[in-house]
Amino acid sequence: MLALLALSLLAYSAGNQDTAGRVAGWQADLQFLLTQARQVHAGPGRPAHRPEFEQAVSGLFRRVPGLSDERIVVEIQRLMTLLGDGHSIVYLAPTPRIPLSRLPIDMYWFSDGVYVVGGMGEGEQLIGSRVVQLGGRNAEDLLRELEPYISRDNAIAFKNFGPFYLSVPAFLDALGAAGQRGAVALTVANAQGRTRTLLLAAGPMRGPLRKLAPPRAAPSPPPMYLERVEVPYWLRRLPEHQTVYVQFNQVMDAGSDPLARFAQRLTDTLSTPGVSSVIVDVRHNNGGDNTLLAPLINALASFERSRSGNRIFVLTSRTTFSAAQNFINRLERAAHPVFAGEPSMSSPNFTGEDHEVRLPYSGLMLSISNRYWQDSEPADRRPWITPHLPVALTSRAYFKNEDPVLRAVLHAIRTGRFSPT
Repeated sequence: MLALLALSLLAYSAGNQDTAGRVAGWQADLQFLLTQARQVHAGPGRPAHRPEFEQAVSGLFRRVPGLSDERIVVEIQRLMTLLGDGHSIVYLAPTPRIPLSRLPIDMYWFSDGVYVVGGMGEGEQLIGSRVVQLGGRNAEDLLRELEPYISRDNAIAFKNFGPFYLSVPAFLDALGAAGQRGAVALTVANAQGRTRTLLLAAGPMRGPLRKLAPPRAAPSPPPMYLERVEVPYWLRRLPEHQTVYVQFNQVMDAGSDPLARFAQRLTDTLSTPGVSSVIVDVRHNNGGDNTLLAPLINALASFERSRSGNRIFVLTSRTTFSAAQNFINRLERAAHPVFAGEPSMSSPNFTGEDHEVRLPYSGLMLSISNRYWQDSEPADRRPWITPHLPVALTSRAYFKNEDPVLRAVLHAIRTGRFSPT
């Protein structure tokens, strides 16, 4: 590989702008990626130093001449998955050399299928439809085939990120499901099960769906978990349940209301008469600055200790990630929370941090995780924190503005039927 690199660098440094220069540039990027991964990646198994990783880089190095720029990006994302964590990833943003695009729809993989939950332009009319096929291929089959391309700490990441990659024609092309000139034949089904197929043109590249928003034209007001998803944290008394509901959407200081001040406000609220349970909803929380967490964890643990029978419930989902995982890890160690919903998207011990690396020729931006977070025992190999009350979100519940997770927790509070281990 080093001999090939020497030749490619010579062509690239000579300013060759033809095909040989392009090949040399991409090959130089791959060598740069290998070097950076070995220098900074913090995975405890040192995957960047394994022969399998170098062999995969070398294989792509040799294939560069026969691949388009977009396909090389896809294959670099496959390399990133070999590092074995959810933070080592390609940021799919166009560069002057790489004109990436995306279909004008946002999809979500509910327990009962893949549905369009957002759209723009001609994609807006598809909101609420079930996605049956893309490029003549079954949607859920394609999602499973995307597994080698999805960076993850655990398998929940497939559910979270798969629909995003399914909307990027470059990845569909890698799976043999792309159309012509970025347009994809999309087959959808309406609420009555009637299907139709249309040719959906790709548009500008957009980032992935970060948080579910209230569904359009729902028959009722949005449930609490969808009311204020962009607000970092807020709380509400539920006196009929002797409960305080806290939505914790981002690990950050929110302007003039830092998280430590919010934690004190929560302490004051929890100390009022008639409160015996607190629900902390981190279903939308994909991380932030974990150095801010201690005051909130202390407030919750102190509430549990303050009176026999006080309980903490934590609602998690496929979006609970990074510093939000640190939060639930540390709360699990400090108290006895009852978890409900879906498993979290990180593990109790995980490799994290967004450490940005720009590839010099292509301009492609990557993240290579450079810190290992051990919030649990060294021998803790759990892929996630398993909910005591597992509840999946169906498309029916979402589009009808129902919250089955909160409903299950309030039922557990009312009946006393919960059993943290």
